[in-house]
Amino acid sequence: MNVKRLVHGLLLFIPSIALGQDIVSSTSDKNEISLFELGLNDLLNVRVVTAAAGFEQSVEEAPASVTVINAEEWEAMGATRLFEALQHVPGLHITKAQTAFSNNRPVVRGLSGAFGQQILILIDGLPFRHIRDGGTLWGQRIPLNAFKRIEVIRSPGSAIYGADAVGGIINLVSYKPGEMPSKVTARAGDFDTQQMEWSHRAQLGDSVLQVALGTHLGEGDRDRIVRADLQTLLDQMYNTSASRAPGPMEDEHEIYSGRVMWQLGSLDLRYMNWSNRESGNGAGVAQALDPEGSFRQQAQTLSATYDLSAHVTGDMNLTAAWHRVNSRLWSKVFPAGARVPIGADGNVDFANPTREVTFTEGVIGVPGNDDQAMSLQLDHIFDVAQNHRVRWAIGYEHVETDVFEQKNFGPGVLDPDATVVDGTLVDVTDTPYVYLPNKKRNTYFLALQDQWRISDTLQSTLGVRYDHYSDFGSTFNPRLGLSWQTTPRLTSKLFLGTAFRAPSFADLYTQNNPAGMGNPDLEPETINTLDGGLSLNYLFSESLHMELNLFRYEGKDMITFVPAQGGQVAQNSGQLEMHGLEYQLSWRSGRRLTVDFNYSLLDDAAQRDVDISSVPKRMANLTAHWRFSNWHWYTGAKWVGSRERAPGDLRPSIDDYLWLDTRLETSWRSISLGLSVKNLTDEDAREPSNGFIPDDYPLAGRHWLMDVSYVFSD
Repeated sequence: MNVKRLVHGLLLFIPSIALGQDIVSSTSDKNEISLFELGLNDLLNVRVVTAAAGFEQSVEEAPASVTVINAEEWEAMGATRLFEALQHVPGLHITKAQTAFSNNRPVVRGLSGAFGQQILILIDGLPFRHIRDGGTLWGQRIPLNAFKRIEVIRSPGSAIYGADAVGGIINLVSYKPGEMPSKVTARAGDFDTQQMEWSHRAQLGDSVLQVALGTHLGEGDRDRIVRADLQTLLDQMYNTSASRAPGPMEDEHEIYSGRVMWQLGSLDLRYMNWSNRESGNGAGVAQALDPEGSFRQQAQTLSATYDLSAHVTGDMNLTAAWHRVNSRLWSKVFPAGARVPIGADGNVDFANPTREVTFTEGVIGVPGNDDQAMSLQLDHIFDVAQNHRVRWAIGYEHVETDVFEQKNFGPGVLDPDATVVDGTLVDVTDTPYVYLPNKKRNTYFLALQDQWRISDTLQSTLGVRYDHYSDFGSTFNPRLGLSWQTTPRLTSKLFLGTAFRAPSFADLYTQNNPAGMGNPDLEPETINTLDGGLSLNYLFSESLHMELNLFRYEGKDMITFVPAQGGQVAQNSGQLEMHGLEYQLSWRSGRRLTVDFNYSLLDDAAQRDVDISSVPKRMANLTAHWRFSNWHWYTGAKWVGSRERAPGDLRPSIDDYLWLDTRLETSWRSISLGLSVKNLTDEDAREPSNGFIPDDYPLAGRHWLMDVSYVFSD
């Protein structure tokens, strides 16, 4: 066991000793009713969502297709990070990026983007993402101990949140002041997994302080082997032996997170520091295994919200926020001894090479960035009459990226006559040869929404948002939602809306990059959605509930990288028309057994220049929770099927797989013990690669995780 890592983890427990006398009782005290003990009708009434309309409301009233997961539910599953908790959400799948670090990214109803840019991840309504490309943070593993629920909106959300809420929204909701449990948890398991978490709340005079700390360490499954990679092909072409395959994907990680929330009167301050101290490069940035490479990333958010409601009718809040992401990658794009085709500009060029160069220490790149976003938003919600609510918001955001890079290849670095290159690195920061120039962007927006309960059974939601970008212009996104309580047991919904994804800095301005070149003339991606052409929620009884969603969307001007002179260039050439359905069924037998089933079906009506090989056309989930005495037994199965290769990819079709998890937990007073087993049947499950890893990306084999938790009380 790594002593340094253990010390870092043990430090998280010091505050619980120092502050032990002040710790107040947890929200998970035994006198509170468990969600698993409620009847299905009561459960529907207590589930609330914020991200669907910009304010908290019942899921039944929300103008969107919504799934809400509460802390008690993901803890029963044994989920410790965001993407683990989303495993059984209908219409949602976690796959891997097919370039860069092969990091995890969400797919919602067939939409994702190369790095997850089409799904907007929020923390309390504020974006938590990579600023430079708009995607999920690379190597993202967000501990969940600071949050009380996860909201998944499977509908476009640009009318509320602006850019990038194209395929949907994932919103992490923090505990309200005084709600956070005072709790300590330790976990250990296969793959040298070590996790420690601590959370605490305290009353400090007139203020409330809540703190959550976590450390997640692991090596990944070293037994799931990549048998061949892109360098294997180059070795065959040039009679070299540089490839590090066969070998494992580099999934080791070292994550530290801290979240502090302090409420003093009308002022609410929140700070989060998420640090990926050291992680592996997956399958390698060029799909050539890179066991020596490493990646570091830190994301920080700071927000201050002042409640102005005492001065107006309704609820008014002014929020100032700061978000910073800094990253550094050390990568052997191709390993030591590689012989690589080089173009006239000195970049790797397979299409139009002018020579072959041997890199004795490997093709080395050390890019990085320090990006910041600062925003100011005024939000006002008020009732103009009984059952008639209006929300308006106005805001401004300034974004800038600061890029640095060292490398031993490319323009301005590689000597025109060189045929052998060593590992000497050249700093191209602040030169025309860097991979991305420093850029800035200013955005202004105005949003308006009207939600009116027209009668006891009919509710309408009408919203619109206008965004203006300093570097490419304006967008205008309306939406309409209708909810009809057809009978006391049946609710019908209809949603219409548009959404857009703004071209990222990477899309617009990438240069000197053999993987792809930016295009400053790009327009935003647009999506038109008919969501819930028929959306039915039917409560047969307190024990049986059914939901059916039908949807259709059309994506235009989608940003894809297409072949052009000098390599791949970003273009608005993509088109995707998709329709599908999601069926859900919940059955609850008394207070002991809960069974949930859902099935998702997708069918692409039209497709151009969009690779959807990572999109399962069919998925099914079956979960069961059995409670008896002080024991809780969870079992969950996920079937992933009907994934098609991209046009021109002649590899055999991607195999379906069935992933099975189980967890057994027992509790005694304030202590709980649990044992989780992931991939119980040791399924050889794989997510599709772009072809340079011929056998696709192997997922982890069977592995176990033990945990112990203690809840402090008065």
